[in-house]
Amino acid sequence: MTQLDLKQAKKAISALYKYQANRASNDLLEDETDNNISIQISTHAINKHKPKAKPKKITLKHSPYPSNIEICLITKSNPTEIEALIKKQNVPFIKKVITPLLLKTTYKTYESKRKLAASYDLFLADDRISHLVPELFGKSFLARNKIPIPVKMNGSLKNTVEKTLKCTFAKVNAGTVTSIKIGSFGMKQSEILENYEAAVPQLVEHIAAEWKNVNIIGLKSNGSPLLPIICILPEGKEEVEKEESKEESQEESKEDDKETEKKKKKVEKKTAEVKKIQKKVGKKNVQKKKGGKK
Repeated sequence: MTQLDLKQAKKAISALYKYQANRASNDLLEDETDNNISIQISTHAINKHKPKAKPKKITLKHSPYPSNIEICLITKSNPTEIEALIKKQNVPFIKKVITPLLLKTTYKTYESKRKLAASYDLFLADDRISHLVPELFGKSFLARNKIPIPVKMNGSLKNTVEKTLKCTFAKVNAGTVTSIKIGSFGMKQSEILENYEAAVPQLVEHIAAEWKNVNIIGLKSNGSPLLPIICILPEGKEEVEKEESKEESQEESKEDDKETEKKKKKVEKKTAEVKKIQKKVGKKNVQKKKGGKK
């Protein structure tokens, strides 16, 4: 397995925190979503898997969400029953419970969906209605990266939510670039590093399938450029580059030989011209001497 390069990751995390501190001091109206820190992975080829509505779960060492997180739960069950269960099991994170029907009526327009997406940090959806997610949630949720996470409702709701909060989710798409949230600037740098270490192998498995398919893995915040940590050449690329370098050297050598030969011929031509002149001068001198004797 390719090394995770934790030393380089640590430097990248430190650079992001410095960048964010400088940015925050210059932007008093900064959006809270700009506090997110993400891993971005790009692959050499387009993902062969079909795009899936259900995202892949990535388990982290530390929750990437704030302690005061507010969750909206979309459920197939009776909302009143679920609200009673929330009180009974003491699940303070869930602030609102709605049904697919309510989404189709009360939150039918783009503007109402946009406001709903902005009102909560995370959306969870009953696994039994996960197939309805693409239809119920549109661009307003996708733009904020708030597409609901499917959860099973047949066990302890509290345990389910707590386990979900220790995970992040990767959407399998048809492109070559995927990003996942692994934390925020409210966390310690060491926690971000541990989340990076835990997430990368899982991300490679779900998105690239094998390390050889990985192009670049890096870290970024919402407002920063990507800071590359791992860069892998395509399989066979190193040999091709070596061969190209060898061919270039051979071509350069041939060019040098041609140049040397050219200079040699030039010198020989000059030498021949000098000898010719010397020969003519010699003949004239001989003729002068003969003329003097007469």
